[in-house]
Amino acid sequence: MITKRDAVESPIEIDDTLKTFIESGVSVVVGTRDEALVPEIVRAWGPQVNRDRRTIRMCVPEATSVRTRTNLLGNGRIAAAFSLPSNYETVQLKGRHLRTTKPSVEDLLRLDRHRESFARVNESIGVPRARVEAFWLRELAASPRFVTIHFVVLAMFNQTPGPEAGAPR
Repeated sequence: MITKRDAVESPIEIDDTLKTFIESGVSVVVGTRDEALVPEIVRAWGPQVNRDRRTIRMCVPEATSVRTRTNLLGNGRIAAAFSLPSNYETVQLKGRHLRTTKPSVEDLLRLDRHRESFARVNESIGVPRARVEAFWLRELAASPRFVTIHFVVLAMFNQTPGPEAGAPR
C-alpha cells in the first residue's frame, strides 16, 4: 500500500520491460546504510514487481540480513541492484522501505523459481550448475530462513557498465 508520504516522494512506475527483467534470472543485491553512513549489503531472491507497479517485494536471508533490516528501520532507505550475469545489464532501484514480513508460500515459490532461473542463466555462460548450487547451499547454511522486504521505488538508474552507467532511467 502506498502511503501519503510515498505520494510526496513521487513513486516511479515500472514498465513491462523492466518488470520482466527484474523478475528474470538476475543477481539481486540490496544495499542499505546506517546513520553513520556505513554501508551494508545482502543478496536477495524472488523479486516481484507488485500489481501497483510502484512497489517491489523480495526475500532476504533472515540471519544474514539483521544489519540491513536494522538500517531499514532506522532510515528506511534502500537500493537494489538487479544484474544479468550473461551481459552485465544492470538496473539500480532506490526507494523507501515499507515493511518486512514473514514470507508467504508464494514468496517462497517465487524464490525457488528465481534461484532456478539464476542457475540457468549462469549455466548459459559456462558456470556449472554445481557451482551455483554450492553457492546457494553455503548461503542456506548461514541463514536457512527468509524474510520479505517490501519497498516503494523512488528512483531508477542504469548501472550497466559503459558510458550510460549512472544515468537516470
